[in-house]
Amino acid sequence: MYYTELSEPGGRHVVAYRRSDDLLHWSEPEVVFTDASTDTTVSVTESPFVVERDGWYYLFIGPRGGYEGTDVLASRDPFHFDLDGYAGHVPGHAVEVVADGGNWYVSAAGWFRQGLYMAPLHWRDTPVPWQSPDNPVAGLDADGRLAVFALDAGDRSMLRRVRLDPNTDTWSAWEVFGGPAGAVPTLGRNTNGGLEVFSLAPGGANLHHRVQRPDGSWHDWEEFGGPAGAAPAVARDASGRLEVLALSPGGASVARRRQGAPGSLAWEPWEPGFGGAAGTPPRRRGQRRRPVGGVRPLARRFRDPPPLAGGAGRPLDRRVAPVRDRGGRRAEGGAGRQRPAYCHRDRAVRCGDVPPSAVRAQRRLG
Repeated sequence: MYYTELSEPGGRHVVAYRRSDDLLHWSEPEVVFTDASTDTTVSVTESPFVVERDGWYYLFIGPRGGYEGTDVLASRDPFHFDLDGYAGHVPGHAVEVVADGGNWYVSAAGWFRQGLYMAPLHWRDTPVPWQSPDNPVAGLDADGRLAVFALDAGDRSMLRRVRLDPNTDTWSAWEVFGGPAGAVPTLGRNTNGGLEVFSLAPGGANLHHRVQRPDGSWHDWEEFGGPAGAAPAVARDASGRLEVLALSPGGASVARRRQGAPGSLAWEPWEPGFGGAAGTPPRRRGQRRRPVGGVRPLARRFRDPPPLAGGAGRPLDRRVAPVRDRGGRRAEGGAGRQRPAYCHRDRAVRCGDVPPSAVRAQRRLG
């Protein structure tokens, strides 16, 4: 039996287990997974579920990356999992996997769902079309040059490459820009043209940022604090100040932090109560509701004055990353839509210059 627990009072969130032959007498608890987060944050090791397939064991835990988010870890040992076995992400809360003969399904529930939902889960041995959540990000730096940031395939360190001459399309070599990161960075641009790079720490422990000076050089990395359920969103407001919006680890709330003044190195304290529970993307305009996998729209919040009528942008389509094992089974699923999900086998697949560990499958959206 797997269950969520704290390692000790004030300790880390863990997944523990006990064994029994008769459901009356149980072994002492043992830990199968320890997360970096502590009891100062919402638990991110809830609803543990383990499924075996072809000699691999998959641990589904959440909420991670938002309230409706479940990470999947793969291991050959059902009693030991770690983040090195990260296999993918399923957009659902309290996800469980069901096998019915040769058919596989994933279920999901939650406060916002008002019921239980299921979607088919398919396995296959060949790669499928994909869009990686580790795609590079780019922006203009203080010198007006295009800078590209990506994650290294091996140690997840942050890399940077800069266009040196737009006329000849000459680029610098890739260089290490920062330590291991949990996701590609988010970029903000100050009024003086300098970039600010915001990075999610491995395991979502916290946020860090690094500021570019007007002359193009960089300050050192600094801890930025705040919730760390996912990479933050960064934008410049009408006054020229950068604002950061970040999701708490369990998706329970959205917090905000603002610059003290345009281009300032000083920031105001976090405003933790900026928004309520989040994690469910909005339903596409005109999309027909389905009895399975209906999507609840998110609430919007405007800064005064509100935008003109008809000025709202169109919501983005929902996209999912797959479940991927270390040996190579790859699966993808989610209860967000009644669409089939697919998996492939081959950890050594390369797509251009994208490293194997950055490869992710994209769910068919129809």
